[in-house]
Amino acid sequence: MKFESSMTSRHAHARVWAVVLLAMSVFPVACAEDDEPESKPHEKGDHDKPAKPELVPDPVVPTAASFSAIWGSSATDVWACGSDGVIAHYDGKQISLIESGTKVRLLAVHGSGPDDVWFVGEMGTTLHWDGDAITPVSLIPDETLLGVWSNGPEDVWAIGFFPQDRVGVLRHWTGGAWDELLVAPAASLWEIWSSGPDDVWVVGTNLDLAGLVLHASGNEVSLMEFDGTPLRGVWGVDPDDVWLLPYNSPIQHWDGSSFTLSDASSETPMLGMWGAGADDVWAVGLVGTILHYDGDTWEPSDSGVIDTLWSVWGAASDDVWAAGGEGTLLRWRGDEWTKLEVGVELPSADGDSTN
Repeated sequence: MKFESSMTSRHAHARVWAVVLLAMSVFPVACAEDDEPESKPHEKGDHDKPAKPELVPDPVVPTAASFSAIWGSSATDVWACGSDGVIAHYDGKQISLIESGTKVRLLAVHGSGPDDVWFVGEMGTTLHWDGDAITPVSLIPDETLLGVWSNGPEDVWAIGFFPQDRVGVLRHWTGGAWDELLVAPAASLWEIWSSGPDDVWVVGTNLDLAGLVLHASGNEVSLMEFDGTPLRGVWGVDPDDVWLLPYNSPIQHWDGSSFTLSDASSETPMLGMWGAGADDVWAVGLVGTILHYDGDTWEPSDSGVIDTLWSVWGAASDDVWAAGGEGTLLRWRGDEWTKLEVGVELPSADGDSTN
């Protein structure tokens, strides 16, 4: 079912829906704008404990200086963002800082190419790189955006939550404004992955502290049946080969008909994932934990650091990046992880564009 417009708009610049999602169906409801705040779910890079930690699990308390996310369009075009509005860019030779125009924490980055890169974060901050400059798109102080995905300049998704309402938010950009969908059963929406406009996956946490999986096609969104703990990451090869990353339980896999538990064994909470193919998938988490899937089993990979790793992305099987706390940037070149520094020239690398 498609979302229908609510009676009033929460924000004047966007069409807004307030929705309750039930198994494989959607029903419009009124938005509880006047509710008193009950808790603030923890977000990427958050320092403060939630008012009621029993509502949403506390994933991590990283240091002030941290990268929250990393993504690139190729081996010579890699972006990372994080605390204090920091944006770093790798051009194939060195990593340089780019002026973002904001001091708020940026929590996610994604794009469809070198001239279409989106950054989102606290206070509903949305920034866009068009190949020449970074410009602000929107600022909505009462929301926090945790994830973003671009299938193209006129097909962009952003997700997060309203801290005061304790409700997940799902946004869709079609070129002129954000359509905003309030997902009532969600305490927070954490990560997003898409194989195309008709196959968009969103994961997070529901109000019962369980994992939540949404599947979207255009403005049609459904809640999938999922039995598991809160989810922090999602990545797939195609609609019938998708991995879900719980915060503190074994990784799960979707084969087109059902979810199954993997053999991934880590006592450390996990936070992000990416893959180069069906037999080459990476997951990262607290205290420098990195797991790798080779098509048969998940095995640990020595990162050489103990910093929290929030995000992982790669241009190829032998060119993978990880980003995290203390300004940590790591790079895998096929045999080991190397810690990188901003401003230091690196060996040049060529690579094909990848999501």
